[in-house]
This record gives sequence, C-alpha cells and structure tokens, in this order.
Amino acid sequence: MLSYTRSCQSRALDLVMNAVETYEEVELRASSELSASEIVQRSDQGLKVLLARHVVTKLLTLASNIVLARFLSPSDFGTFGIAVFTVTMFSLLADGGLGAALLRLQRTPTEIQKHSLFWSQCVLSLSQILLVQLLAAPVAQFYKLSPDTVLIIRVISLGSVVSVFRTLPTILLEREFRFAEQASVEVWECLTYSVLTILLAINHFGVWSFALSSVMSQTVSVLLLFKITRYIPRFGYNWSEARALLKFGMQYQLGNVFIFLRDALNPCLVGFMLGPVSVGLINFATQTGAYANQLVAPFARLYFPIFCRAQSQPDLIQRACETAVRWNFVVVAGLTCIALPLLDVWVIHVFGEKWTPAVPILACVLVANTFGTLTGPVIALSNALNRSDLPMKISALTTILSWGLLIFTVKPMGIVCFGLIQIVSQLVQLSIVKKLEPICKIRVWHCVSRTAAVGVLSSLILLICRNTLHLSQCNIPALIVVSVVSLCVYSFVVNAIWGGIFWRELSAFVWRKYGATDHRAAI
Repeated sequence: MLSYTRSCQSRALDLVMNAVETYEEVELRASSELSASEIVQRSDQGLKVLLARHVVTKLLTLASNIVLARFLSPSDFGTFGIAVFTVTMFSLLADGGLGAALLRLQRTPTEIQKHSLFWSQCVLSLSQILLVQLLAAPVAQFYKLSPDTVLIIRVISLGSVVSVFRTLPTILLEREFRFAEQASVEVWECLTYSVLTILLAINHFGVWSFALSSVMSQTVSVLLLFKITRYIPRFGYNWSEARALLKFGMQYQLGNVFIFLRDALNPCLVGFMLGPVSVGLINFATQTGAYANQLVAPFARLYFPIFCRAQSQPDLIQRACETAVRWNFVVVAGLTCIALPLLDVWVIHVFGEKWTPAVPILACVLVANTFGTLTGPVIALSNALNRSDLPMKISALTTILSWGLLIFTVKPMGIVCFGLIQIVSQLVQLSIVKKLEPICKIRVWHCVSRTAAVGVLSSLILLICRNTLHLSQCNIPALIVVSVVSLCVYSFVVNAIWGGIFWRELSAFVWRKYGATDHRAAI
C-alpha cells in the first residue's frame, strides 16, 4: 500500500512537472516570437526614438568637434587616435562576439545564459587590461610619443573595461526593442563626453581632454543601464551555454577584428611612417566624412535585431533589407553629391585653413561611405542568417588588400592614398551583396540605380555653378542657402523618378498610429 501511494505521488509529480515545463515553453515561445506586424510596429517606434536621439547627440558632437578643432592641434588628435587604437586593439578580446550571439537567439535568454555571458566577458576583459598595461610603454616608444601618452593609454583602457558591464544590459534592451530607454542613456553619455571635453580643452588639458571624458562618459552610461534594466550580476556559469554562444560569437567577432585591422592603417602604419600630424588629418577626414552616414545610423541600429527576430519570415526580411538600402543610399548619396563641389570652402569656413590638407582625403571618404550604405544592411542580414563567414572573409580580404596598397603607395602619394584605399575597399565589399542576392532574393542595384544617376547629375550641375557663379567666394549663410536648395531639388527629382515611393513611405512612417503597447516586457 505504501509503495502504491508513493507510485501515485511520483506519477502526480511527473504530471505537474510536465505541465510546468509545457507552460514555461509556451510562455517562452510567446515572449520570443513576434509577428510581422509586431516587428514593423516596434521597429517604427524604435526608429522614431533613435532619430530623435541621433539629432541631439550629433548636434552635441558637431558643436564639440568645432570647439575642439579650434582649441586643440592635429597632433593632439593624432596622439589620442594612437592611444585609442592601442586600447581598442585589445578590447576586441573583451567582447568575443558574445553580445551578438545572445541577441541572435530566437528564444528569450535564460538566466544561466546571461550569467555565463557576463562572467566570460569579465575574464576576457581582465586579460585585455593586463595586456594594455604591459604594452603601453612599448607602444609609446614605437611611435616616439611623450611619456604622458603611456599613462593616457592606461587610463583609456580602464574605460574599455567599464564598457564591458554595459554589453548585457544593452542587448537585453535591444531584444525587446526598448530603444527609448537606450536612447536616453546614450544622450546622457554624449552630453557628459561633450561638456567635459570642451571644459578640459578650454583649460589646456590637451589630449587628456579626450581620455578623461571618455572614461567618465562610459561610467555614466553603465550606471544608467544597470538602473534601467535592474540586472544584477550573479555568480553562475555553464560552460556548454558559454561555448554555444562563443561558437557564433567568435566567428562574428573575427570579422570585426579584420575590420579593426583595416581601420588601423592610420594610427599604426601612417603614424609610424608620417607621424602624428598625418594621423590627426586622417582622423579629422574620417570623422567629418562620417556625418552623412550618421544620419542613417538609427536605421543601422535596427538591422540586426529586426533580421534576428524575423528569421522565419523571408518576405519581411527581403522588404526590410531593400527598404534600408534604398533609404540609406538616397540620404548619403544626396549629401555627398551636394557637399563634394564645395567641400574645400566648407572646411575653411567651418574648421579653419589648417585642415585644408585633409580635403582630398575627406572627398574620398565621402564617396567610400556612399558605397558602404549598400553593404551595411546586407552584412547584418548575413550575420542574422548565421552566415557570419561571408562578412568575415570579405573583411579579411579587404584588410590584406588595404595594408598592401598603403605600404606601396604612402611614400609616393602621401596621405591622399588613404582615401583612395577606402574607395577600393568598399568596392571589394560589394561582392558580399552579389553573394547574398540569390539567397535572400534582394535586388540591391535595382534599389539605387536611379538615385545614383540623379546624384551624379546634381554634383555636376553644382560644380558648373561654382565655376560660373563664383560660389567658392560665398560666406557661410550663402553656402547654407545653396546647399539647402540643391538638396531640395535633388530630393524632389529622386522622389519623382521613383514614382513618389519615398514620400509615401515617409508619410506612412510619420503618421502611422499604434495602440498602447507595453514596452516593459520582462527581461
């Protein structure tokens, strides 16, 4: 009788446990799977928030860069660029692609997965900071920098370790499309960095203005993220879970390593062969040329989360990728084509004549970034579809090509060769587009062909007007008027030849209304 009672209790317990497991599985599936309409709704809402955040942060960054360009020298910018390069080179070890691997999961991450990711990154970050502390002095000697640079490198490395603590909270927010909270954190981070950098530069801190502001701003962002997500790190580790995340993450991160090595041409090779001044000029050109791409950066923030959550909906992925390519190209190509004919005039009036040697590089960077708008969404799509090997191979190829070209051209051509290499690198990356087009049924060239024709024509017309109307002698208000009118004409013509598609999509995005949505989903 006793054994029969125990047997009944055991069966009852099994039934209860199976019911609990079934309920948890249903809840987990419901919290992780989103319909196409839900993805579109959350994407639109997230994009609006990110656009607002972007306007604020980029205005702050632009204002601070103008002030810093007045108070600091190209040598200060170059020294800071070398210091950041040194730290970033090892901070790639502290990432391991774990954040992207967690974001790509179709189901809600378990607690053990979160803890495994956090402690794995802590171990990796410890190895990173030890390497930086050991190699700071040799790096400064290699570039023949002042002894203060050694301490600057070590201080910046502390900021990179602090940033490890924001990886998991950021991924948790992105999985739930909680971009409003994330945007507020980034605004405060940018505000902290901009204000501190300006104040320190005015008080003659030199390159220390960048270093101290960087550490403080990253600390502020970490504290705010932990407050919003209420995530408290707890000890817990599962090697099998960590290994599963690392399997995708390491291949994903390897592509980022090659991208970093390609971008390291300036502080590493140019800095060694031509000195900090050339590094500063190139940094100025790349940072200034990136402003056009910053306008579409909110779109880029959504590519990977959207594609990851819509892996089982190929039609939605195709429409989203083609729309992203079409809008990215029309914005960046328009700004590039309007800016190129008057680029030197803008640089002299806004930043000062000391930056005119960077104008040819800046022109090449603008053209290269325009090509880059075609590959950005496709690379995100490739990673979301578990084809991170394609971006990794392309990154490896362009890195080897860029280093080889620079070694043989930097002496005879000077720093101008850096800009030309950026164009060649972006053209090579377009091969990934051709590789994925038949897989995902996307038509990239079809999305940009008419826009490209209008952009080239607009640039030629503006160049003719410069020579005939003497636009190079205009002041800033006149340049603004000419640029705004040119952009309006460009936008009108592009929208017309596309049959009004841009206006329809923009109107739908701005005026689309949704019901109340709970964005406080449990993390």
